[in-house]
Amino acid sequence: MRLINAAQAAGATLGRAVSAMDAEVNDRLAMWVLVTALGLGLVQLFRLFLSAQTFVLGRLTPSKSPKSFGDWAVVTGCTDGIGLAMAEELAKRGMDLVLVSRTQSKLVDLAEALEPKYRIHTKVLAIDYAEATFADWSRLEAALVGLNVGLLVNNCGMSYPRAMYTEETSEALVSDLIKVNCESLTNTTRVVLKAMLPRRKGCIVNLGSGAGMVHTEPCYSVYAGTKAYVDAFSRSLASECRSRGIRVQCHIPLYVVSKMSRIRKSSLTVPSAKVYAQAAVASLGKDYGFSPTLAPVPVHAMMLAAAEAVGFRLFEAVRLPQVLTLRRRGIKKLQMQEANAKEE
Repeated sequence: MRLINAAQAAGATLGRAVSAMDAEVNDRLAMWVLVTALGLGLVQLFRLFLSAQTFVLGRLTPSKSPKSFGDWAVVTGCTDGIGLAMAEELAKRGMDLVLVSRTQSKLVDLAEALEPKYRIHTKVLAIDYAEATFADWSRLEAALVGLNVGLLVNNCGMSYPRAMYTEETSEALVSDLIKVNCESLTNTTRVVLKAMLPRRKGCIVNLGSGAGMVHTEPCYSVYAGTKAYVDAFSRSLASECRSRGIRVQCHIPLYVVSKMSRIRKSSLTVPSAKVYAQAAVASLGKDYGFSPTLAPVPVHAMMLAAAEAVGFRLFEAVRLPQVLTLRRRGIKKLQMQEANAKEE
């Protein structure tokens, strides 16, 4: 009987010990979950702080005159959309322009329109960025000899013809996206930077995209990847050049009225190319705090901050249905075009 009582007492003691251990484990687990949640919350709050700090500092910092960087600006992709609006906005501010785009006739027409209207000088250089060779970069370098180049606007870029899954893209499309959005932008920067460095003064603006900044951009994956490159390239270049007097910015537009976006009417969240260009020129050379990446249009800056705050899964849940709808519309439009072509 004594042995039985002793065994029961030992079992009860062991049970209490196990319960105490379980309670301790549960307490530790609860504490770990609480600390993790708190840490993630603080990370999100810090991200929002950075976005707000960037937004506020950018608006409080005085604008710089484009001519404070130099007399000449190089503008690529300048015959349509944002590039055209940027060229006109800079001409309005008295800057002479080196106009670079694919079609010679459009470049000549633009130069002839801008020179008498704003009393500026222009140079034109036809380069097809999808087919550019080192001979083209040599021509650009030669065109800049003797010019006081203070500004580069790397606007030339391309996107998908319609929303599509990655396996639906062609080899030609993928090659052109990388060539235009990455390789040619990099080589243009390399050439113009050489012209700026002897004076230790200048500003380089690379046009990125919200597609390369948000959590995910399905059905535009290659385009988003090329624009993420533009952002990473710009940030690293900014670190290289800051001590040498050259400011580097990556401007991030969301949707803007243009041929590329296929949006024809402006709205609160979709500015016209002219409105975007005005905001972009007003942002030149400003110190935006923690990063050289910025959204010149205030509503775009707020939208990007909100997208960052919601996290990957929630953003994906909203964005994926949108682009899949665009994909279906694109397929339907393509089928209609093919049917009309057969009838003709």
